Amino acid sequence: MLKKFIVFSSLFLTFGLQAETIKLQSSTSVPTFVELYTSQGCSSCPPADKLLNSIKKDKKLFTEIIPIAFHVDYWDRLGWKDPFASPEHTERQRYYYQTSNTGQVYTPQFVINGEEWRGFFKGKKIQKNKSDASILNLEFTGQSVKANYPINAASNESYNLHIAYLGIGLETEIKRGENHGKTLKQDFVALTHDVNNSKNGEWSFDISQPAYEAEEYAIVAWVSQTDNATPIQAVASYIPSK
Repeated sequence: MLKKFIVFSSLFLTFGLQAETIKLQSSTSVPTFVELYTSQGCSSCPPADKLLNSIKKDKKLFTEIIPIAFHVDYWDRLGWKDPFASPEHTERQRYYYQTSNTGQVYTPQFVINGEEWRGFFKGKKIQKNKSDASILNLEFTGQSVKANYPINAASNESYNLHIAYLGIGLETEIKRGENHGKTLKQDFVALTHDVNNSKNGEWSFDISQPAYEAEEYAIVAWVSQTDNATPIQAVASYIPSK
């Protein structure tokens, strides 16, 4: 049994340039997958952003806990257009509501391993997940991704592989809206999010590249059933810089 998350890298990745293959492999343990639905236009969101940012200090970052901030776009019409907001992020948040994983759609909202978590509002700490799943393997070269995850072929179910680039060390001066005059510091921001479907647990496709410059980047991949957004298994890693 694999005890640790494994990263194989033969070349530092530079965006816009071809890179040699980087391989990632999960352990059999399922990491705590922390999603934050947030917006730079929401005055209640900076404390939640700060909590997500604090995971950067966790020694088990990307092995036992994976944070990701999805910036939603429904605040954009209220004074400040969030540069990281996406209608796809909003759609994902609403899908959780439609499937009864969450009870409302609001910001800031935490979803942990597919379930709404309100502990943030009570000052609670995030508790790490303790479950097991099969091993997810991923390799990517520039924009090309290949992955495999063992599934039960007899189940006739299809699965989605999600790939997201995360921006770390992002700073934005807010000039309008509820956070006017503040400089927001945000980590683990989803800059891209690509999804591809498979019925045999094998994937090969091209992914988007981030359009925003960050101090650091990470990549995260996770598997879910097509009709359920809950992550089944995930793997993530910083992308080494030159």
